[in-house]
Amino acid sequence: MSFWHGFVRSDKKDSLSQNMMHSYRHNSGFTVTFFPKPSFRRRYASLIIPAGAHMTRFRPGSDGAVEEPPAIMVPAGTAHLVEHLVFARESGGGLFRRLAALGAEADAWTGHNETVFSLVMSEEANFLPALDLVWQAVLNLDIGTADIDRELPVIHSEIDLYDEVPDAVAMRELTRSLYLRPGLREDILGSRKTLARIGLREIEGWYRSVYHPAWMSLVLVGDFAEPELDSLLRRLGASLAASRPWWPPEDLAAPEPDDVLKARSDLKLDVENPFFVIGFKDPGVSASHPLVGADWLLRQMMGALYLETVLGESSPLHQALSDEDIINDSFSSQYVCARDHAFVILSGEAADPARAAETVTERLRAHIRSDGIDCHRFNVQTRAAAGDFLRSLDTVEDFGALATMARLSHMDLFDYASVFNRVSPQQAESAMAFLLDEGKRATVRVTRRSKRGAHS
Repeated sequence: MSFWHGFVRSDKKDSLSQNMMHSYRHNSGFTVTFFPKPSFRRRYASLIIPAGAHMTRFRPGSDGAVEEPPAIMVPAGTAHLVEHLVFARESGGGLFRRLAALGAEADAWTGHNETVFSLVMSEEANFLPALDLVWQAVLNLDIGTADIDRELPVIHSEIDLYDEVPDAVAMRELTRSLYLRPGLREDILGSRKTLARIGLREIEGWYRSVYHPAWMSLVLVGDFAEPELDSLLRRLGASLAASRPWWPPEDLAAPEPDDVLKARSDLKLDVENPFFVIGFKDPGVSASHPLVGADWLLRQMMGALYLETVLGESSPLHQALSDEDIINDSFSSQYVCARDHAFVILSGEAADPARAAETVTERLRAHIRSDGIDCHRFNVQTRAAAGDFLRSLDTVEDFGALATMARLSHMDLFDYASVFNRVSPQQAESAMAFLLDEGKRATVRVTRRSKRGAHS
């Protein structure tokens, strides 16, 4: 352990991949996680804020010395709009244009529980100036109503684009059927209606409560010389020391019911082939029972491995359903697991989506009850997943993305090795038992909209 400009450094080596990790933690709470990769020609950096679209009702942080501040409610889409304003305060491309001039491929995104600003570049001499541009933009948002008015049409265009994608429309209907919480029911982008309610007051309330360096963390992947790190940590330490007083906000999410809100929805859309989407709500993950660190990773991994074992393309059940023309090559299964919500998605095209959805559900449940989990197949899938994880560390983008998601889940990237050793078919089977509960299932059936004037 050593000390660098107000940061305490600790080192760790991964037993699975043999990669090194250096962590620098400032006394404010800000953390830099650095993965040295001399073999990479390019460098990756992500600045991480652990709050996103879900947090629509919260209480600003307080030191307890004054009266508790009142709760703040912001419309859906606020987090995403703030992210846009940070990167596009100037006309003609704003920060993206300036970063591109330095040779940086910049990106920014808002998730359900996170806001991330990232860059990838090979120009070593320009890396620290590019990172400093992002840092200053994130910490110094200064906008007026004209900035909001300029950015809203951009987001309106995104919303309109997604409204024309049947898969996106069906998924929005599914999440509204599964969840009560506004941040989960509404799209991350918000809607034209919710965006119209966002003004400077809402922007300021969200920004001052969330965008503070003490809550942020930085991930670095690539070949960095020690003098560069020293210079970076010195600049970061000075900025952190000069930052305003701040305490983390309290998320005031309402309790989420275990069961779904709506069991069935029928949509008529402009589709070439009808399809179904089935969602199974996992009551074991919620805002009241959030998962962090290795616990989150374990459940996420168990769900993914379970579905691949039971419904993967080479599974007996998948082959039987395919042979009987109940599903086709469009069929997919996925376990979505965030720290405060999780659900299984089964989807596919079918001439009769209602019949196909019911048949898939019945056959899946019959398989679970009668056959249980194939332990050998599960273990094979686990070894394959471990291999996929190691291969994903071969590119700077994938390495950085994995390290970023690990940091957001309050774990380090090397926890993967221990979780691969902990996961078991019996645990996975128990965790996924909610698939048998009808109260946890919601189905969206999409059929072709009749053309105006066409005969039925």
